[in-house]
Amino acid sequence: MTEFPGPTATNMRRHPPLHPRAAGGFTLLELTVVLLIVVILTAGVVPSLVGFMSRTHLRSSAWQVAAQLAFTRGYAVNRQLLCRVRLEPGTRVMLAEVEEDPEGAPGEFAPLDTPEMNQTVVSDEFTSMELEAVTLTSTEPTDALYFQPDGRAQGGNVLLDSLGGLKFTLSVTPNTGQVEVLESAAG
Repeated sequence: MTEFPGPTATNMRRHPPLHPRAAGGFTLLELTVVLLIVVILTAGVVPSLVGFMSRTHLRSSAWQVAAQLAFTRGYAVNRQLLCRVRLEPGTRVMLAEVEEDPEGAPGEFAPLDTPEMNQTVVSDEFTSMELEAVTLTSTEPTDALYFQPDGRAQGGNVLLDSLGGLKFTLSVTPNTGQVEVLESAAG
């Protein structure tokens, strides 16, 4: 009779594990769950990122208008000429103009001689845009805001409203002609 030796370390072969988990990988279910979590988190972040970008764009547009107002005031002081900023009717364009002939007929204005600051196109994300003159007793719509050669200004506001409810008031101080940007949310 032949005897077979019992199992020893030298005659035993290593077999791969029977359970695939022991091989060190991930199951399809685990990968699917992780992917689902990533999709849910992305769905929550993207809308807020889009809203943030829209608000940033609106702020940038409001500050462009403020820069045009401040530039026009500086132009009036440096050139010692009456200047104005007005809305082009039916458009989203603000025009900066200088009085053509201060000695001649009043009320004739021409674009500033600096083409890059002659006009500002306001973002189409604003649903309304208007100018209003501010006096001691009232505020009323006006066609333009005027800047005097000595730096004073006709007091006024530029009102910008967006569809998302974000509102900007660009306030021009009468005595100094300084421009302040005020932001508020509709509420």
